[in-house]
Amino acid sequence: DATGIGLAIGHARRFDREDLYVELQASHQTGAVIWSLAVGGATKADFRPEQSVRAGAEHYGKGWYVAGEAAHAEYTAGPVETLGIRGARDVGAGVRLQASAVAVRDENGEDRFGYGLGAVWQTAPRLALEGNWSDAPESSDGMTVDVRSLVVGATLELSPELRFRAGVTHEMRQAYDRTEVSIGLART
Repeated sequence: DATGIGLAIGHARRFDREDLYVELQASHQTGAVIWSLAVGGATKADFRPEQSVRAGAEHYGKGWYVAGEAAHAEYTAGPVETLGIRGARDVGAGVRLQASAVAVRDENGEDRFGYGLGAVWQTAPRLALEGNWSDAPESSDGMTVDVRSLVVGATLELSPELRFRAGVTHEMRQAYDRTEVSIGLART
């Protein structure tokens, strides 16, 4: 029960280009800390990393959460390094506030910084609604760009071990805007 292994496969199509990204994920809990490691990449990558590695740790307390993560990714344009921290705090009435900060050294060796703010509202015993806003750098399309994004979603607990999630993400970039609809099923 303390160790988990996962596989994530992401297919992305942007204009006339496609990438298939595969990532192997592992986590292990020691006491109140969950350690994680992920290794992945995309062959013939246009906008996803050719290789990436992420390592992080999460700590859950009573009514709060804090996590940190470091990542290194090799893109066709060059390496990108990321250091992030995020936290959350329960404020009552089923509401959890979230905040994050990120520092990125992009493929040109320039340092960039960003943030995110959000909330999760447990509206019913098995239904949670979520909203997030961020203004942060993202490495995509072979370069790092500043992206503002708005995310809204809902998670429904189908059973104690099975969750269904649906969401919409709207991203605003200097070159274009993008909207993504996502659905997922997770076994915990």
